[in-house]
Amino acid sequence: MSYMIWLIISVVSALVAAFIAELRNRRMWLWALLTFLFSPLVILILLALPKVRPRKPCPDCKEMILAEANICRYCGYRFPQPQRAGSGGANTAAG
Repeated sequence: MSYMIWLIISVVSALVAAFIAELRNRRMWLWALLTFLFSPLVILILLALPKVRPRKPCPDCKEMILAEANICRYCGYRFPQPQRAGSGGANTAAG
């Protein structure tokens, strides 16, 4: 009976860890597996880690930089500005 309780606690803890990992931009299944195999205390480690910021590769030097960056800090490549909706200029009156 105690094995069944431990199994239920492990599964629930793994699901909680997967949810928290997803919120913190971490690998959801890795943290769920670690929590299931070792202990619900792994959730505390997950909560102590900082949130991962999304990254993108620079097309020139291939280094990973922050996704919100406009200029690569390694090679100085300038990313094109995103097009904003409604700023097309197709509605200008000819005169």
